[in-house]
Amino acid sequence: VGYVEFYEEESVPKALALTGQKLLGIPVIVQLTEAEKNRQARLAEQAASHATDIAYHRLYVGSVHFNLTEDDLRQVFEPFGPLEFVNLHKDPETGRSRGFAFIQYKNPEDAKQALEKMNGFELAGRTIKVGLVTDKSSGMNLNLDDGDVAGLALNAQSRVELMQ
Repeated sequence: VGYVEFYEEESVPKALALTGQKLLGIPVIVQLTEAEKNRQARLAEQAASHATDIAYHRLYVGSVHFNLTEDDLRQVFEPFGPLEFVNLHKDPETGRSRGFAFIQYKNPEDAKQALEKMNGFELAGRTIKVGLVTDKSSGMNLNLDDGDVAGLALNAQSRVELMQ
């Protein structure tokens, strides 16, 4: 398997015409690369996987009793798995809890388990609501645009990937 990049586009049809010719006794097969299509598909898959992983790591917890602290929530949710953070939202003027929090797990499986077990759970006399955080509600913005580069732009790494 080999990859050839031409300086002039006019050389491509000439190379394609070599299909079937023998080189060292072996017929040559020349075809157009599908690298750009494959690269775009791989990037889309990676982006979708990344977005899904992020979404399933973070939970919204609502109807939280106003006397509960971040440490209290950590103690309740940490048994499902390691946490990256607990963020209890507070009124900036009074410092009092606003009754909701965001909790992020290191592993999406742990977040899913916490969601299933804790949604509707009674905590400090209140039934809490637990749900997945979506990209819009978390303020995330995934920019998948590669910029204004037109056509196929390959660097050394992308050329190596072509060969695999």
